Amino acid sequence: NKVFSLLWATKRTMLELELLWPQLMETRYRVLTGPDLIWLRPLHTIHSEMLFFVKNLLVYLQVDVVEAQFSKLVSSLQLQEEFDAVRRAHNTYLAALQKKSHIAVRPLMEGIQRVLRSCRHFAALFANFSDAAEIPHSEVEAAVEQFRTEATGLYMLLERTDAKELAARLNYSGWFEQRALR
Repeated sequence: NKVFSLLWATKRTMLELELLWPQLMETRYRVLTGPDLIWLRPLHTIHSEMLFFVKNLLVYLQVDVVEAQFSKLVSSLQLQEEFDAVRRAHNTYLAALQKKSHIAVRPLMEGIQRVLRSCRHFAALFANFSDAAEIPHSEVEAAVEQFRTEATGLYMLLERTDAKELAARLNYSGWFEQRALR
């Protein structure tokens, strides 16, 4: 249940971020001029960083955890004839889901939740304003800094645990590793 709650929170965050950018481009940023246009590129950059993180987390959870373990479960069930063997296979599946998703590792789960929350906060900042000129730059900059701090901290924590596969998935381009080295 916790694995699927995490999947849902990740998917929800991804959708909020995906819906944010076209909305900004279509309705709010057409009217920007001069200095306000200058901060459009950094917004695109942080939006891309957030979306990259969230999408890779979602792929890890869906493909590397749920689908991989489900395939093992199906293969195992095809070989079983007794109910107790089926139950053991299912229990093994649930235990593997919990282990590979790292939901039992409280610091990792809290770190993931903080990163997802900072992404949703970033999206909510823009949803609260009808005009791009009204968006307080300082709040956006604080949200950006919060995301980068939380994401880098999470990556460093992943590197120190047995969650190397998740760390590798999130650090595909080497971005988090470079930020952690600073």
